[in-house]
Amino acid sequence: MENCCWMDSDSTPQDQGRQYAPRSVRETKRATRASMREGFLALFRNAEPTSGTDRSSLARAISAFCSYEPSTYLRRYSASGSYSSEPVSSGFPHLDNRLSGGFGAGLHLMAGKPGVGKTAFLESVAWENISEKRPVLYYTLKEDGLAVWQRLIFTAGQIIGDRMLSMDDLRAHALSTEDRATLASLDRSLQVAVLPYMSLLEAIPASSDGLGAFVKDASLRAHEAADKHGRNPLVLMDDLDRLLLLTRVRPASHVLSVVDETLAADSLTGIIVATIAGSLDFSPEKTEVRTASSLVAAVENPTPLLRLIDLSVQLNRQTGWTGSIPLVLDAHSGLLLEAPDQAEDGR
Repeated sequence: MENCCWMDSDSTPQDQGRQYAPRSVRETKRATRASMREGFLALFRNAEPTSGTDRSSLARAISAFCSYEPSTYLRRYSASGSYSSEPVSSGFPHLDNRLSGGFGAGLHLMAGKPGVGKTAFLESVAWENISEKRPVLYYTLKEDGLAVWQRLIFTAGQIIGDRMLSMDDLRAHALSTEDRATLASLDRSLQVAVLPYMSLLEAIPASSDGLGAFVKDASLRAHEAADKHGRNPLVLMDDLDRLLLLTRVRPASHVLSVVDETLAADSLTGIIVATIAGSLDFSPEKTEVRTASSLVAAVENPTPLLRLIDLSVQLNRQTGWTGSIPLVLDAHSGLLLEAPDQAEDGR
């Protein structure tokens, strides 16, 4: 009866009727596991199987094998635990103070009328974080990457100071021989100092599930950037109307909620801009975003090269503060700056 099913004589009533594998099958499985263990030992040691099968020899073999480079998954695991609570600076001290250090994980909405400076806000935040060596994923959905590259070149020239180009000449391809040499120099500077940290993404993957493809693409690219730079990236999206068109998903509140949920699950921070009277067919207070703000141009401006713009925070789930912070759009650099001499309450 060696190969028959059997039952222990001391079995409990709950065990009655429970069948066990034949002894020969169990012995075969044990032999297979032992053989497999020896095979793994050989792989770890890069040698022939040995007669020693004690637990300590396996541990020593694994320790020796793990002296190699860590896997991508180990780096992802380590990064997800190390950088999960780090806020993302906006570059505007008063705003960061009101947000307890910066933008937290999840999605943040910035709205405004056309031409008010929404893209300038995104790129100002991008420059701030690149200066801190934080990677940036920039979904330039509204325009192609070449237009963004032109603005980066222009801003880089203003930042460096001695290699400036006219944006009008740059866009019109009306550059002199000297300007072309300057352009080449600025391009090298971007290649070395900026673009290693900034990924310009002009489209989202084609899929029947456009929104699912987008959030998956953002998540995968974010993990790759974190593996490379050791910090979770900032995700920028320009703009909501274009994202709705590409994903073919409505309403806008649903899209924002899905993106927010995905970013928060990966401990990522994202900012998306939206055009007032365009995609804002919903109440920000009823939408799952962490902050909802708007940019409003002032009626009067001090000079043609400086435009006063109020950043108004209507929804702030991070700290609860709402209010307005004055900014200045600097035509010299194309960036937004905090207006000087602000009062402590944000004005």
